[in-house]
Amino acid sequence: MPSYSLPMKGGSDRHRHRNNYEPFYVTITATAKNGFVISYLDVTATTDAGGTVDFNLIRGQTGSRTMVFQLISNNSDFLTYSYLAYGIREEEYRKVTEVSG
Repeated sequence: MPSYSLPMKGGSDRHRHRNNYEPFYVTITATAKNGFVISYLDVTATTDAGGTVDFNLIRGQTGSRTMVFQLISNNSDFLTYSYLAYGIREEEYRKVTEVSG
């Protein structure tokens, strides 16, 4: 499916932890353009050497117009992330899923 996908919307940010021993999370909403659905997300996250990051999809799935996800970080002084949502025309997505289904 990525061959039909186009970059839709992205973002990035950097957050500083107040207390690096408590879990810290950021919630991000990716939305497709009108007439498109999200085919996949490309997410990159960075912490300092001792940090960990977990990705948690809260709402949505491939083929949704909106996907909400969280990045949860621990044992780090900062969390930097960037993401790019790729989309496909809704009618093209239906054709692909009908063939594979």
